[in-house]
Order: sequence, then C-alpha cells, then structure tokens
Amino acid sequence: MRRRTGAVLGGVLLAGAAALSAPGGAPPASASCAGPTLAVEDAPGSRGAVPEVEAGGTLVVDGSYFVDGCDDTGSQAGGCSAPEVTERPLTDVTLTLSRADRVVDLGARDAGTAAEQQLGDVRWEATLPTDLAPGRAVLATDAVEGGRLVVRVVTPPG
Repeated sequence: MRRRTGAVLGGVLLAGAAALSAPGGAPPASASCAGPTLAVEDAPGSRGAVPEVEAGGTLVVDGSYFVDGCDDTGSQAGGCSAPEVTERPLTDVTLTLSRADRVVDLGARDAGTAAEQQLGDVRWEATLPTDLAPGRAVLATDAVEGGRLVVRVVTPPG
C-alpha cells in the first residue's frame, strides 16, 4: 500500500509539473504597485484611529505613490523579458474635503520627482473654513485610484 501511495503522489507531481511547463499552463508572474495614500500630519487620532482636523485650522496632508506607471519588477537586468516601465509623477493632483453636501477645494499640487528623491510624494497645506460643521468628512484626490482618507472635523476649543 505504501508503494502505491508513493507512485500515485509521484504521478500527480509529475503531471502538475508538466502542466505548468506547457504553453499556457501557468499564469505569468505578476506583482502590483501600491495605490496613492494620504495621511494627515500631526492630527490627533492619526495613529490607528480616524484623524481629527480642526475647523478653521491649518491642515497638512502628505500623499504617497502619486505616479503614472508601475515599475514593480525593478531593474530588467538578469534576463527578465518584461518591458521596462517608467514611473512618472502625477501633476496637478487636486485634494478636496467633503463634509455632508459641501466640498472644499484644498488645492492642486504636483507630485515629487525621482531626481528630487521624492517620486510620487505630494504635500498639501491649507486652512479649513471656520464654518465647517463637525463630523465625518472625506479627504480625496482626483487621482484615478486611491487617495482617500476618512477624517473627523472638530470645532476648535474655547
């Protein structure tokens, strides 16, 4: 019985290897790039909880991965046959804050370049309106995918 199990297992492994080596047998290798992300600088609650932003206060938002293209395979040296992909920083990335039926334009910025060693990094600094109602709001960019962050608008103390 033991030899039979070994023979069956060996046959299954051999068939699997043949299927993977046959044309169209295995899917091509692939990876993925990170989509754009946003973070509120020095916001209470920004460590794992919903960041708080103060109505009438200065808001600093840092963005990462705002690029066009996806060089997720690194250098093409060593025989890799995939075409080389160049990541280019996005330009004119607009940030908005949406709260209830109100949308506040927080400005447009260009993402950093590889030459600056800040490829895809963006920083917005804006003053929020003083009459912004407290509650849940969404920071979002006009980038194709990603670039959204839920925040909580709070009223200034006093």
